[in-house]
Amino acid sequence: MESKKYITILVGILCGIFTVWLIQLVNVPVYRLGLVLAIFVMFLTLFLINYYLQIIFFIVTMPVIIYFGEKGFKPFNWSEIIIYIMLSILILESLMLYKKRKIKSKLFFPVFLFIGWIMTMSLLNSITLMAGIASFITHVKYVPLLFILPVFIKKTKDIENIVLIILLIGFFTAILGLYLIAKGIGYEGLFGLAGVRRAVSLFPNSNMLGVYLSSIAPLGMVYWLRRDINLKNVSYTLIFLAPIIAMIILTYSRRAWITLAIGLLILFWKVKTQKIRFVFLIIIGLLTSALIFTLDLKVILLRISTIFDLDYPSQAKRIEAFSSIFEIVTSNILFLFTGLGSGSYGPSSVFTGELKLIDSYFMLLLVEYGIIGIFFYVWILIALLQEVFDIERNCEINERILLYGILIGVIVIIFSGLFGTNPITSPTNMYLWVFIGFIISIKNIILGDKNYARTKIN
Repeated sequence: MESKKYITILVGILCGIFTVWLIQLVNVPVYRLGLVLAIFVMFLTLFLINYYLQIIFFIVTMPVIIYFGEKGFKPFNWSEIIIYIMLSILILESLMLYKKRKIKSKLFFPVFLFIGWIMTMSLLNSITLMAGIASFITHVKYVPLLFILPVFIKKTKDIENIVLIILLIGFFTAILGLYLIAKGIGYEGLFGLAGVRRAVSLFPNSNMLGVYLSSIAPLGMVYWLRRDINLKNVSYTLIFLAPIIAMIILTYSRRAWITLAIGLLILFWKVKTQKIRFVFLIIIGLLTSALIFTLDLKVILLRISTIFDLDYPSQAKRIEAFSSIFEIVTSNILFLFTGLGSGSYGPSSVFTGELKLIDSYFMLLLVEYGIIGIFFYVWILIALLQEVFDIERNCEINERILLYGILIGVIVIIFSGLFGTNPITSPTNMYLWVFIGFIISIKNIILGDKNYARTKIN
């Protein structure tokens, strides 16, 4: 088992370095297409070798395929189609194994209702057929991962290995962002604050980068410390968090800051081990002190103050848009329950001839799919919390702390949906359902099924 851990670390490091090298050097479209096709062939080859390695390969390479595809929202381009094919293959494989695994979860029923409602409305209540299909893909593309992962994951060590790779990819993403900043690139302007530049790294905008890093930061807080409080594990945690926290701050993303703060508070509350709490405070204190002396504190404080300023340009614009849309939706009882139609707003509205964006996922659900759509989505969240309550009463302390780290990642992504559309933007749209899949996997490993082999996390 120890050798597998080191192999996982090596794979994560190589994936990070290889991805950075590719992104820096591969700029010719033909080469990009060839690379994505090579990834697809490797994915198919892993079908003959090991399903578990295949799902790890998918999680690692999906963001690479997205990056090398065409820019912007284009759900029918070649890179997206390859992802759909890969997902379809994983779904078929999981269906073949399902009878042996007998996966059970309280989430499955509300998830099927959510998918069914989105599909029905996309076909029967869409502005155009293409807009409806695009909207359906946008909302549910990665949802099957919550079913696929529990089928392939047989023990808690499998989850631990995938989490480590996710953390390493995030670490190298942050390192790359700092490298681009050092070169004087990887920035964008900050709306409403002239002269302030915010880090974007390779992401389309800073909010996507900020929420992505905020969703994995709490998991990095507990990954090493849950095992033992010693110098080695504290050092690993510090090394991981330093570039992550720095990049989150440099994005000047208020939603990333707010969701990370809420996530860390919940984590501090749920983790009852006093030693871990004490180390949390030390690590946060050290990182905060270091960043205060290296970053522009005045700009950070000014950005924080805009959270509560309703007259701040982006704030006022968002409030005005929400009020206008809410007034339209509530003007008709049918609109209120079923929405204005899929593709009426959001990225898929581009297929109606007029792009109408809205900066809140929950508001987007309301306007496209009505209260019924929001009801099914909230039901999923309630069922998820029920799963967590079932697990935490029956698992050991190390497993429970890992569970909390994963849950906080879900909370960060979902809560960011109040202020943006991160639940449906890459890569958080995939990580949301990967994390939920981990939680279902933990439940089936710990609580049920004789076909599962439970191993303790050392």
